[in-house]
Amino acid sequence: WQEKYRFNADVLFMLFQHCEMNRSMTKAYVRAVADEWYKRGIRTSDDLGRYLTEYDEYCKMRNKISKKLNIKRSFNEYEESIIKKWYFTYGYTMEIVEIALKKSVYRTNATLGTFDAIISEWYRNNLKSVTDIEAYEEARKRKFSERKNKNINTNSVGNGKSVCGNFEQRTYGDEFFDNIGMDNIKNSESEEHW
Repeated sequence: WQEKYRFNADVLFMLFQHCEMNRSMTKAYVRAVADEWYKRGIRTSDDLGRYLTEYDEYCKMRNKISKKLNIKRSFNEYEESIIKKWYFTYGYTMEIVEIALKKSVYRTNATLGTFDAIISEWYRNNLKSVTDIEAYEEARKRKFSERKNKNINTNSVGNGKSVCGNFEQRTYGDEFFDNIGMDNIKNSESEEHW
């Protein structure tokens, strides 16, 4: 493993120490941690120190997300990878993630996948700060309102009045209903003649 991952001796020792502290010294778990560290560019104890500090911050964010969403269980592997992406790949803080989580008020059955779609859209649009994201979301709301108003206006006639509900209700008197009854009697009499 020292050759494969190019860890120095201190990092290799800390790898086993870390796994022992987590009470999981299986070969598969140690390999998974080593793979993760290697992907994160850890080779020296200084690299590992920076990563562990960062990982501690990530764990705090993950726990806050769990608390905010009232999730009482541990995240599964797939949910964990989504949160890692937000923190490690996108570089987003809890303050930014919380903007997306607050949107759950307006959505039924919101999942981490729902929030991932929102947060990934921000990342694709190169939004890095809370200010950028709030401005982007405000612009989206304005566009939506303009589109909604435009659709309402397209349902209007030339004078700007809506055509929805723009009609006079017909009224029927007793004579109308009497004639309907007479038509039915006449039709049944003519059928008897045949």
